[in-house]
Amino acid sequence: MVISLSNIRQVQPSLARAVLYRLYKNKAETPEIRSAAVYLLMKTNPQSNMLQRLAESVKDEHSKQVRSAVKTAIESAAFSTKTWEL
Repeated sequence: MVISLSNIRQVQPSLARAVLYRLYKNKAETPEIRSAAVYLLMKTNPQSNMLQRLAESVKDEHSKQVRSAVKTAIESAAFSTKTWEL
C-alpha cells in the first residue's frame, strides 16, 4: 500500500505527503509500514517545518526501526545536494 503512494507522489506530492505523514504518525501501523512511509515522505521534498516535526517526534518513538528510519532520512537529506529520486 505504501509503495503505491510512490506513483501519487509524482503527480500530487502534497497529497502523498499528507497521507504518508499520517501513516508515519499512526503507531498502530507496523514499523515496516511506518519506515516505508518516512522513506517515501522524504521523496516528496517536505518543507523544513515537516522535517522539524519528524525530528521532534523521534524522542517519543518506541520503535527502534522507525527512529532509525527517521534519523537516516533526515541525515541523508541534510547532506544531499539534490532532491531524492526513486
